[in-house]
Amino acid sequence: MTRLNEAVQSAQQIEAVLKAWAKAAATKDARNMRPFYADDVVVFDIFPPLAHQGAEGHCAVWQGWFDKLDGPISFELENAVMQVNGDLGTVFCITRINTGQTHDLVRTTLVLSKTDEDWLISHVHTSVPLPVELVPPVTH
Repeated sequence: MTRLNEAVQSAQQIEAVLKAWAKAAATKDARNMRPFYADDVVVFDIFPPLAHQGAEGHCAVWQGWFDKLDGPISFELENAVMQVNGDLGTVFCITRINTGQTHDLVRTTLVLSKTDEDWLISHVHTSVPLPVELVPPVTH
């Protein structure tokens, strides 16, 4: 298989993983999300704690949030840009989170690492922009 074909196949696999992750997250049961994360995933998050490591802790943060929500939830990854190089994939996107109560946009960067058979999320970085009124003016 050529290098280009391998990259295309890897990109398709990563896209399938992210779609399956979104379906798992929509169940609001973080145990369904756990298989998508590397054991030692590093997370910089919008939820406290803002930085942590480990899939179990990350899923516990998710479950704490899910438990506060009423009704369905969905996740859509928009304007995704993917880069694949061997056993490493990076995805930059805007994640639309629909809870029925709110429709939020979150900037998301994911790093996925290929294991023997699967692509696992090894790094997550989410952020939200500051409201414009809180951004200090630029002075030169």
